[in-house]
Amino acid sequence: VTDGFIAGRYCEGKPPTKENNTEMNEAVTKLVVESIACNSKASMGVDGKTGRPIVIGNKTEGAMLTFIRILGFNYMPIREKAEVVKTFPFSSKKKRMTTIVRSDGKLCLYVKGAPEILLDLCSKYVKVDNSSDELNEDAKKRILQRITLMASKGLRTVAVAFKELSETTQIPPIEAGSETLETALTLVCVLGIEDPLRIEVPRAVQDCQRSGIVVRMCTGDNILTAQNIAKKAGILTDGEAIEGPTFRRWTAEEQKQKLPRVQVLARCSPEDKLVLVKRLKEMGEVVAVTGDGTNDGPALKEADVGLSMGIIGTAVAQEASDIVIMDDNFSSIVKSVMWGRSVYDNIRRFLQFQLTVNVVALFICTVG
Repeated sequence: VTDGFIAGRYCEGKPPTKENNTEMNEAVTKLVVESIACNSKASMGVDGKTGRPIVIGNKTEGAMLTFIRILGFNYMPIREKAEVVKTFPFSSKKKRMTTIVRSDGKLCLYVKGAPEILLDLCSKYVKVDNSSDELNEDAKKRILQRITLMASKGLRTVAVAFKELSETTQIPPIEAGSETLETALTLVCVLGIEDPLRIEVPRAVQDCQRSGIVVRMCTGDNILTAQNIAKKAGILTDGEAIEGPTFRRWTAEEQKQKLPRVQVLARCSPEDKLVLVKRLKEMGEVVAVTGDGTNDGPALKEADVGLSMGIIGTAVAQEASDIVIMDDNFSSIVKSVMWGRSVYDNIRRFLQFQLTVNVVALFICTVG
């Protein structure tokens, strides 16, 4: 976490730490920490070789847990103390995750997800002195400007909100969704998370492009974040970046006409990814798809070659794929293509040699 809007204050490049957290009072700090710790499936571990902390699970959630640690708190006692009443898992369609917990005699609902969606569900935002202020249109506009600034720097933005529920609140089943509860929320913070590219990725993308492979990026991130990362990786060059809703508005024929120019698909859903694969195959392309989530299963299955992640990939994604990338590294995909083409060339040369020799031998035997 490098930037953010936390408890009504903007912090650019200097998020609060245990040493400099002088503005937020104890109650607000506790709210920020609890809203992150209780609404997360990730955990922190220790690398057995280096002794350094590592994230087990989603990297974005891991960055948020690291932010808690920098604030001087351990997420585990907080998570163990809170009784989880119900969790509504992250949905690519809703772009948010919701958890209801009982802690200190209170029933609280914590939500995290895409800022532009959560802002529309919030009516107030918490301030550093533990008071709250109305989240009117002017306040939303100012926060959205900050979100745009963070996204344009390539930061992944995640909003966190909460709501105190009464004990008589009817909690819907998971299948029904949490929408009925997600009204009049209070915004806690918007975090800007830096997710730097691996050093080898731009070179691997270049190798793919030189080999005649078109690399397209499909992501649920904000389009500005996606554009920034895609440019650094060398994916977005002279093409276009579009959002999922725009892609869905196109007819099948329009998609086929415009896809050759599309290099980045932001704020896309798993259904968009599946449709993209189908359209490319209809255009005569051989399609390989990477994915790590359960929702990526249909696209991985539909692709000519499905590649899932071995470390963060779910069991469903790995079952649906043809190849599992054990180190979750894009450069490993390039190596697999290189070895695959080498094997193909060797088989072709072998067949060419055998056919030539055998046909000549057969001809000589027949004439002789």
